[in-house]
Amino acid sequence: MKQTLLAARRAWYIPLLPIYFLARRRLPVERDVVQAFLSSGGSTHEHPGAIDVLEMLSRREFRSVLYVRLRSSNARLAATAALLRHIYPGQIALEISSAQIGPGLSVMHGFATIVVARSIGCDCMIAQQVTIGFKDPPRPPPIIGDRVSVLAGAIVLGEIEVGHDAVIGAGAVVLSDVPPYAVMVGVPARVLRYNDPQEPESS
Repeated sequence: MKQTLLAARRAWYIPLLPIYFLARRRLPVERDVVQAFLSSGGSTHEHPGAIDVLEMLSRREFRSVLYVRLRSSNARLAATAALLRHIYPGQIALEISSAQIGPGLSVMHGFATIVVARSIGCDCMIAQQVTIGFKDPPRPPPIIGDRVSVLAGAIVLGEIEVGHDAVIGAGAVVLSDVPPYAVMVGVPARVLRYNDPQEPESS
C-alpha cells in the first residue's frame, strides 16, 4: 500500500520531467538533484534517473530552486517557470535571489527562508528559517562560498564573505567575514572550531 501511494505521488509530477531534462542541457539542475539527496542523507547516481528526479520534483523546496534556475535562463524557460508555479507550487515563503548560483544548491525544507546574495557557490546547503541579505542598503549583501552549510534559523547579513566549507550553526547571527572551514555559532557569531585539520583551533 505504501509503495502504491508513493508511486501515485510521483506520477503527479511526471509532466515536470520534460522541463527538467530540457533545463539540464544548459542549467546545473542535475547537480542540484545529487546534492539534495546527499544533504538529506541519501545517495543517487552522478546522473540521476527519472525515479530519483521525480522524488526531488515532488519536494516543494527543490521545485523552488528549479524555478529560480529557469527564471535566470531565458525568456521561454522563465515563462514556463511562471506557469508551473501555479500548478506545482514551490515552497511557501522561500525566496532566492542571486546574480550567480553555483551548481548543487540544496535547500532543506526551506520554509520562511529568504536568500539575497551577491553570489552562492557550488554544493551549498541552506536550511529552513534562514535569512541571508542586506544589512545597510545600498551596500551589497553577502557572498557565499563553495560547500557552505547554513543551518536552521541562521542570519547572515551585510557586505561580507562566507568562506569555502564554512558552517553557519543553527540560530547564529553572522555580521562579519567568515574564514574558510570555520564553524560559526552564537549571537553574534564566533568561530567554534575549524573543520580543516590544518587550521588552528579557535581559542
